Amino acid sequence: RPPRSTLFPYTTLFRSFLDVAPKREKLAKAEQELAAANKKLGLVRAHVQALNDKMAMLTSQLETATTEKNELVANAEKTQKRANLANRLLNGLGGEGVRWANEVASLDLKMKLLVGDVMLASSFVAYIAPFSRQFREELVKEKWTPDVLARAIPLTEGFDPMDLLTDASKVAGWNAEGLPADPLSTQNASIITRCARFPLIIDPQLQAITWIIGREEKNGLVRMTLGSKGYLDKVIRALEEGLPLLIENMAESIEAVLDNVIARAYIKKGSKLQVKLGDRDTDVLCLKDDEGNNTTDPAFRIYMQTKLPNPHYIPEVQAQTTLVNFTVTEKGLEDQLLSTVVGKERPDLLQEQSELVAQQNAFTIELKRLEDNLLYMLATAEGDILANEELIVSLEVTKATVKDINAKSAIAKETEVKIAKAFESYRMNANRGSLVYFLMNSLNVVDYMYQYSLQAFNFVFNKAIDKTPQPEDGQLAGRVANLQDSITYTLFSFVTRGLFERHRLIFSMQLTIKMLMGRNELAMTDLMMLIQGPRDNSKENPVSSWLSDPCWGSVCAISVMEEFQSLPADIEGSWKRWKEWCEHEQPETQVLPQDWKRLSGFHQLLVMRALRPDRMTLAVTNWVSSVLGSKYAEAINFDLPLAFEDSGPAVPIFFFLSPGVDVGAPTRVLGKSLGKTEDAGLFTGVSLAFEDSGPAVPIFFFLS
Repeated sequence: RPPRSTLFPYTTLFRSFLDVAPKREKLAKAEQELAAANKKLGLVRAHVQALNDKMAMLTSQLETATTEKNELVANAEKTQKRANLANRLLNGLGGEGVRWANEVASLDLKMKLLVGDVMLASSFVAYIAPFSRQFREELVKEKWTPDVLARAIPLTEGFDPMDLLTDASKVAGWNAEGLPADPLSTQNASIITRCARFPLIIDPQLQAITWIIGREEKNGLVRMTLGSKGYLDKVIRALEEGLPLLIENMAESIEAVLDNVIARAYIKKGSKLQVKLGDRDTDVLCLKDDEGNNTTDPAFRIYMQTKLPNPHYIPEVQAQTTLVNFTVTEKGLEDQLLSTVVGKERPDLLQEQSELVAQQNAFTIELKRLEDNLLYMLATAEGDILANEELIVSLEVTKATVKDINAKSAIAKETEVKIAKAFESYRMNANRGSLVYFLMNSLNVVDYMYQYSLQAFNFVFNKAIDKTPQPEDGQLAGRVANLQDSITYTLFSFVTRGLFERHRLIFSMQLTIKMLMGRNELAMTDLMMLIQGPRDNSKENPVSSWLSDPCWGSVCAISVMEEFQSLPADIEGSWKRWKEWCEHEQPETQVLPQDWKRLSGFHQLLVMRALRPDRMTLAVTNWVSSVLGSKYAEAINFDLPLAFEDSGPAVPIFFFLSPGVDVGAPTRVLGKSLGKTEDAGLFTGVSLAFEDSGPAVPIFFFLS
């Protein structure tokens, strides 16, 4: 028996073996299982790799298909966009093409007719300005136009030179500068702004000078009169600085020192332009071109104005200048007064008219800008035109704008017709004002003292409108009637207050005659019969016992008129009744015998003129009263407060006094009622006395 110390290791080893053996078995089994699992894992990984390879292949195919799809979609969108752009381009060009074709055809026609149009317009500017509006129309329509056509020169049918010389926007600008709103003034303004020769303006009513000052004052206008102190210095300044020069109130001759300037006899010295002014060579400032270089066109402009109504200039002056007749005519003044009446009664119409002109001008400018831009883009387009979307958008904008402009232009034309119709509602008021003014202007034939300015007339005319009462029914017809009465009587009162008593009936009768003739209620033949009072002494007087031979001759003379054919026979057959009427103390208050009482008032004057010429003054007075109203036949006594209402800062009151009459006292009374007294420093008097001119002339001022 071995010792325990010897067996102990074996025992420990055995025990360890008993513990390790199962573990080894488990290890071997686990290793077998591991090997099987690894083998299976390898198979799974291989399968997964195969699946990944397949997925990568499918992903690549998907990406390729998606790319192809996106390319196809992009190409489809691009194609659709090009198709849309092509449609838009075709639609735009289709509408614009029609308009452009019409425009090209119109321009071709205008180009063919341009020679005659320019010839007529040039002649209009060069030669027609000295004449009246009526004679201008006769020259253009009855002389020049037929002559041009007879020479086979192309000319636009119904051509009006003003269509080529100006447009509505320019006219509106001139009116804003103070040009009267009538066709004659518009023609004159077109001539003045376009004529090559300096204009010499016949301007007795000072309308042209008012417009020129309003037009050129902002440009540094130099004003002068010939013979005034230092006038040559002003001329030199205008020449050297290129300023507009206005020579006012010229006589019938021009200073010799200005001949070279008026004749435009310029001298070219190097790069300078000079003109000989007396013994001095004066530099002339010239206009510059777009590149800033001097041209040969002088920058200054000369306007010459005379107040003489009918001047006589030598042929040399007429050849060197453009003579422009700015004398207002009855029709021209009527158009001006129409604008005045409408401006006061319907300022909204004038505003609307101004807005229409501005709108049409804006339309023209915008359309031209769009067309120029479109044509530029078409001319500079490169490559595929369908790729230029900006061009197509511009085309569409132009087309839409043209459509909008056409629609608004149609509305504007309708509005223009409505405005013109509304203007015409007040035409009779303007006509009455123009009629009275020219009647006033003709009074200087009766007495040279009767002189009236257009400025004073306009002042009273405006006052008449302002004080016109509103109609009770508020209707336009009532307002126009009230205006007519107020304008007529206010102007009538204004004139008659300054007439001698013996001349008042002349004025009121002329006013009545003019009104009746304007309404076609009085024939010129009837008027001449009344004025001339002819006599036919070839027939024997059968009623010589009570009717003188001259009167019978007058009766026979008027019997040539249809209305009086039976008058001699009736006087002879019913001589008792006619004798009773003729021998009445006041036959003008009695009705005519038989059916002759049905004669018109003017024809009854012819009977009175024939049978009782001594009663014509009272008969005319009654006739005026029956036509115009009793207030026109009554004497209008001088009323200082009323006359003061007709005056103004620029319209003084002149007193024609009899010896011993003192106007100072009533003037002071008027001033006191207005709060204008000497104590307040608002009333002052000045005596004008000239050597060897008689007594001093007092002048009184009311100060503001």
